[in-house]
Amino acid sequence: TGTINGQTSSIRRVYRGEYAPAFTGLAVLTDNNMVLHTPLTVRSESADINASIQTNNNLQILGGPIAVQGFGLYSGGISLNTGVPAEQMFMPPANSAGGAVTQQVPPIVIPPIVPSALASFATRRTDGDLRLAGTVELGTIDNPTIWYVSGSLDTGADVTLNGYGIFLVDGEVRFTHNVRTPLVDESNAAFYSGGHIKVMNGSLDIAGQLFANGSVELKENTTLTGNIVARNVLNTLGSVNITY
Repeated sequence: TGTINGQTSSIRRVYRGEYAPAFTGLAVLTDNNMVLHTPLTVRSESADINASIQTNNNLQILGGPIAVQGFGLYSGGISLNTGVPAEQMFMPPANSAGGAVTQQVPPIVIPPIVPSALASFATRRTDGDLRLAGTVELGTIDNPTIWYVSGSLDTGADVTLNGYGIFLVDGEVRFTHNVRTPLVDESNAAFYSGGHIKVMNGSLDIAGQLFANGSVELKENTTLTGNIVARNVLNTLGSVNITY
């Protein structure tokens, strides 16, 4: 577990308990537009929990197919340009009241993450930029690595993340190679960026969380067991598969 801005959450999966921050209660949450150009699949780990997606602005579905085991929620407007009815894209397993699968809802406050303010909790520290490559050994589920980076985080080659860890990055997080965690039950990595998070080349296949004060851009294939939070825009240009 880790504590961010006074909120405690597990990096094994998004904590859904009574005291979980509101922004962890969705598979995908953005403060600005959510723009989906490419196939998106969002699955729920449990038959009685929705894996919903929400934007505090506009939900724009420009490509597909889209298959979400949850609701499509938005605070601005919605644009469905796939020719497929919403009921065939959004299928919440917990919807006994028969509510509309897409709904306009009040926005959820997403507090900013300030990595430098959390540097005192770090168990590892990189002053300047960090370039990951090869096998990176992290901590345990009880004692995860908390890695503070005062610059940006990049990849220099394919990366395997073993163990449990939280990366607190002042700058951008840029994945330009294949990045993976071997097994959900044995590894989990959360990336908190003070800037943007970009999957630019290769593929991302991890258990964990992506949280960006800026935008999240998924230009290549992304498979995530966890959730995505962006305080700006989410833009998908590669196939995205999320298990929440």
